[in-house]
Amino acid sequence: MLPQVGVDTVKVLRRLGTTSTIPKIKRVAASPPQHGYWGEARPCAEHFVRVFKNADVVVCPSGSCVSVIRLLYPELLAHSHCVRRRFTRQPYF
Repeated sequence: MLPQVGVDTVKVLRRLGTTSTIPKIKRVAASPPQHGYWGEARPCAEHFVRVFKNADVVVCPSGSCVSVIRLLYPELLAHSHCVRRRFTRQPYF
């Protein structure tokens, strides 16, 4: 994803009067689980869950990342030691 997309997303959220926090997370690991690399994706998914575990809302401008989080993370983290988050809530695009 182009870095400007994230910057523009924050600008739109601020114009709407919201405050946002951008945590230090390098990637969501969308590509590895999509291509069957579950072992490589699991640590990144666990990190994602730890980073966002207290978030009320997570905004992501990438449809592929959101679909991986909603559709693949529950299975990917089914036997993980990390606390799983509710991934079944409806995303807003």
